[in-house]
Amino acid sequence: SGVVVKFNNVTSVVSSFTATSISTQVPVGASNGKISVTTSGVTVYSTLNFTVMPSPSITSFNPESNLVGSIVNITGLNFDSDESKIKVTFNGIEALVIASSPTVITTTVPEGATNGPISVSLNGVTVFSTKDFVVITIDTTPPVLVQNNTPVEVVYGSNLFVSAIFEDPDSQVISASVTFQPISNRGLPLTITLDPSENNWEKGIPWDQIGDLGVEYKLNATNSKGLVYTSPTYIQVRVVFTGTGLTIPYSSFGSDLSSYRIISVPLNLDKPAVANVFDELPPLNKSQWRLSHYDNTTNSNKELTATSTITPGVGYWLLIKDNPGNLLTTGTGRTVDVGQMPFSVQLKAGWNQIGNPYNFNLLWSDLVAANPGLPVSFRNYNGLIKNFENKTVLNKMEGGFVNVANDMVLSYPVKKNNGARIESPLTALRNSLDHQEWEVDFSVKQSDITNVIGGVGMRLDAAEDFDIYDGFSMPRFSQYLDVNHDKKLNQYHYSKDVVPTTDNHTWSFKVDASDTDKPALFSWDNSYFGNNDQNLILYDENSKVWINMKQYQSYSFTPPANFKVIFGSESYLKKEIGLGNARIIEVSPNPAKGPISIHLFLPEWQKTYPIQLELKSLTGITVANIFSGELESGYQKFEWSSDNNSNPLPSGVYFVQMRSNNSIQTVRVILMN
Repeated sequence: SGVVVKFNNVTSVVSSFTATSISTQVPVGASNGKISVTTSGVTVYSTLNFTVMPSPSITSFNPESNLVGSIVNITGLNFDSDESKIKVTFNGIEALVIASSPTVITTTVPEGATNGPISVSLNGVTVFSTKDFVVITIDTTPPVLVQNNTPVEVVYGSNLFVSAIFEDPDSQVISASVTFQPISNRGLPLTITLDPSENNWEKGIPWDQIGDLGVEYKLNATNSKGLVYTSPTYIQVRVVFTGTGLTIPYSSFGSDLSSYRIISVPLNLDKPAVANVFDELPPLNKSQWRLSHYDNTTNSNKELTATSTITPGVGYWLLIKDNPGNLLTTGTGRTVDVGQMPFSVQLKAGWNQIGNPYNFNLLWSDLVAANPGLPVSFRNYNGLIKNFENKTVLNKMEGGFVNVANDMVLSYPVKKNNGARIESPLTALRNSLDHQEWEVDFSVKQSDITNVIGGVGMRLDAAEDFDIYDGFSMPRFSQYLDVNHDKKLNQYHYSKDVVPTTDNHTWSFKVDASDTDKPALFSWDNSYFGNNDQNLILYDENSKVWINMKQYQSYSFTPPANFKVIFGSESYLKKEIGLGNARIIEVSPNPAKGPISIHLFLPEWQKTYPIQLELKSLTGITVANIFSGELESGYQKFEWSSDNNSNPLPSGVYFVQMRSNNSIQTVRVILMN
């Protein structure tokens, strides 16, 4: 190169030079002495001696393996007590030097270090260990789900075959399991171990542990370090009904009002058109069978067509004249998707016809708990009474009516309740009348139609306007029998009005009927009214007759009729009732075979009344004298043996006639002697 540099006569390697500087390195074997430079045949020497420092060396390190961040002591020769002069690396990754001496360096395993030699650099010299340092790693990563081969649906009655593939790059997967619970009975999950099969982990969940709405599950896998993978959320598997699907519960064939039923279909059907669902029946014809749904906007039943769609959560009126001779089935479909939220439908203010979206019975109290503002019962149709009744269980495959004050979303909680298989009748709040809270339910019967949804009551948390204890009159059929209070909400009359607790109150209502010729019987249960001073009076505004409801349990009349139920003190009752005439309240039984009872009402505005009771024939001839004399005001009852001077009267139509003051009243009675 034209330049030769020697350290005490030991030649070094020149890396670069200029006219004024030379870069070289101390050669191996150099010792203390002069540095010489030779160029162009001329050699010059340094005026000072160069001192050669001893090279560091590594003899061992301890420990030979450890975790990142742990302390390692390096033993050797020719180190420096000033740790700032020393650089240590683990397989090329620089480490922090904590302390040093000529023979020991203390350092830590740096982040990112891998297996390899340790190096020490000092005074421009780097030396390496003859052994590799082993970095111990901790597996912090659980197994990974690579593929889930479990079906997304399960056929009704079949086991669910769970199958999954897991991987772990750091440790071996040693076990796997599935944690599951029926969707319809959440809260008590079970776990079963999966069996290894080549790359899969698999096992079947028995059908009897799946449930009516399907099953939801989480996959679990554990590696040899004890690290566990678990599915972040439940994975749902819905139930599929193949073949003919579900059976529609209809057996009341006929064309009368008693044959109507409300049905629902708790499936997302593959073929939801009416013609497909009811393919066992002749083509849709209202003279043979009909399907309709109540339309809230028009307050009427809307007839469905053959192409109309059957939807879960909706109730439908079904009427079939003739028995087709085979079961009605829905066809194939799958249970509704409840996902992370229960199934829900939109309700409009007023009456809504709903259906059970699940294939199991629901307690209405569970719906009330999940939906603030929902009334304490819903209405279902009872063909035996040709009218509606309050219900507390929404049976599977059935529906009913619910009335709400405002538009709202009705959420069906996913809660199968074994107690919902048998329903306890919904009864009034059966407290005595001197209690702060009580209710009275009415029953009005005319021929074969009965209304059982009327009533009155008081509760501390009730409102003067609408509250969840109130009930409403139903949309009408061609034949109807209604109890309509004066109060209305969303165009519907109250049928039952529960008001805030107070000392005095009057309820006014009207009993309407499609048949205005036949008599009706108004009745109530007074067995729990109690022996107290509280008054409860039924007042017939048309006939000016009042009935002590604590003393009597029924009253006969011919609709339409206006009534009041009056609760309160005697002075309040007199103010509300006013004056009235002496009246025959009831003749029973009627028709009669044997003795009959004649009930009279004599208003208290007169202390005594001259009364003459006679039985007259159709031609007006008196055939029996029942009573003649003075009677005190209030209620009077006569028992008459239905004969004349111990001789039975011929069977036929007669009239019981009462004369009092200037008034005459007659009541027709049929004797069947």
